[in-house]
Amino acid sequence: MYWASKTSGKVSYVSKSGGGATVTLASGQDTPRGLIIDDTYVYFANYSNVGSVQRVPKSGGAAPTVVAANQYYPYRMAVNGTTLFFTNDSTGGNVSSVAKGGGPVTVVAASQSSPRGIAVDATNVYWSTYQQVESMLTGGGGLVKVSMAEEFPFALTSDAANLYWYDEYMDAVRSAPKTGGSVSTLTTMPTSHDHGGRAIAVDASFVYFNDRVGNTVQKVSKNGGVPVVVATANGPTGIALDQSYVYFTNQGDGTIRRAPK
Repeated sequence: MYWASKTSGKVSYVSKSGGGATVTLASGQDTPRGLIIDDTYVYFANYSNVGSVQRVPKSGGAAPTVVAANQYYPYRMAVNGTTLFFTNDSTGGNVSSVAKGGGPVTVVAASQSSPRGIAVDATNVYWSTYQQVESMLTGGGGLVKVSMAEEFPFALTSDAANLYWYDEYMDAVRSAPKTGGSVSTLTTMPTSHDHGGRAIAVDASFVYFNDRVGNTVQKVSKNGGVPVVVATANGPTGIALDQSYVYFTNQGDGTIRRAPK
């Protein structure tokens, strides 16, 4: 299990079963976040006005290398083959791409309004902005407004056919076909849980999300319905899945936990 700590400035991992030593892959980083992995590397963003996207081998043993330098608040990332896509979290932010090993940065979509979540498949990159969810061909062009009826969609993920996101201001889990079309609200949280969701993940049947206000990790059917509490938490932030478990980080007590799906 891999994670980035914006407080300690470290990128680390530990066995998914727990009980082993925590291994630090990178330290002295500037508010690292947005961590993702592929078969070989861990990628993370140093979140500042002179930020960077970096990578480090999953097994350690080498210093991080810069994939994209001089980025303005790089935030979340997704990988597709040999390419890394990332968002710049600012009012006029970009959605950009770069080779996973580093090189020139290509702006896929410019002047976006606070792009946050991002997902990618073989042909398209998808992202959430203030009040919208959009997509574009990975090489640029073919812009599609997947949804223009949002308030602030934050976390974003996908499966083969659909996009799923948590709208922080609606306090709702929502979905739509990747190609655009009817938007569905899968579940809505109580208004007292305003701004509760910052992470989302899917498997074959369910959408998993955190509720930072209610201190729970929950799941709801991809077809919508009443959500089920998977685990109690303490300021949950990140979420990851495998075949059997939901893994989540607790900002409140600095722990990483897992619970049966």
